[in-house]
Amino acid sequence: MKVILDVDTGIDDTLNLAYLAALEDVELIGVTCVYGNTDVDQATRNTLGLLDLFGRSDVPVYRGAGHASQNSTYEQQRGSKIFHGDNGIGNVTLDVTRQYEALDAASFLVESARKYGQELVIIASGPLTNLADAIKMDPDVMSRVGKLSLMGGALCVPGNVSAVAEANIMQDPESSKVVFQSDMEIIMVGLDVTSRAIFSRNDLESWKQGSAKAQTVYAIMDHYFKAHELIYPAWNGAAMHDPLAVIALLRPDLVSTSKFKIDVLTDEKQWGRTVMDVNIQNELKKPNVSVALDLDVEGFKNEVITTINKIL
Repeated sequence: MKVILDVDTGIDDTLNLAYLAALEDVELIGVTCVYGNTDVDQATRNTLGLLDLFGRSDVPVYRGAGHASQNSTYEQQRGSKIFHGDNGIGNVTLDVTRQYEALDAASFLVESARKYGQELVIIASGPLTNLADAIKMDPDVMSRVGKLSLMGGALCVPGNVSAVAEANIMQDPESSKVVFQSDMEIIMVGLDVTSRAIFSRNDLESWKQGSAKAQTVYAIMDHYFKAHELIYPAWNGAAMHDPLAVIALLRPDLVSTSKFKIDVLTDEKQWGRTVMDVNIQNELKKPNVSVALDLDVEGFKNEVITTINKIL
């Protein structure tokens, strides 16, 4: 299996990178970066630094979109700064000793889809601008990808940046609509399940006292825990939104899904809301989005932490 990870590298993306870096039976052929938790240049630097930290300097990194399709600039949102810090990884500084690739992210996605087809899977844990740009370049080629697993949306629960919208989708609803209306086979991992994917400080206690590498990751996570203690004290931990998109694809036994056709609303009052497309019955189109609605929390925690421990 060939995997591309599309990230806006913040704190929970850090665990995505660590988990995939530790897997021996999955080939991470590249990481594409997008704005979101931080600006695209910082997200790209974070990705390069983390891959080097995890001993995966062999994995190429591609810079992608710097702002949403409907905008001309990017500004870090207040919530992103609270949860991820000014630099996206809890203000921890990493050494970066190499450059990102010359090819842009969307072109790499299309090129990889053309080369590998069904053998390729994509995991997206930031705004969907890179994916939409790739689909616009070549919708037929992108439809041949095995699966796209994305962290985003909220089907049956309220949003986390508005009453109706989740952060990744709300940052670029127009691009999200392009992705959901494509012919790609999609797993949507949204707030319906990710708000239950909680790690406590105790779960990661061994990292705090572990190797220098483990302590660096714990220092990044510490910022995330502090933000959750401030905003969501009743959770007794931090939500691992992004890693669940990886697990939903690679360990589907831990996540329960139901199939829908999903649309994204772009009117002012419901900006970024993900809903079931009620026109599907009239158009007789096959639902292409498996929406995650339940998960094995303990199985998820054990899988992610045990796997990451192998490289820490």
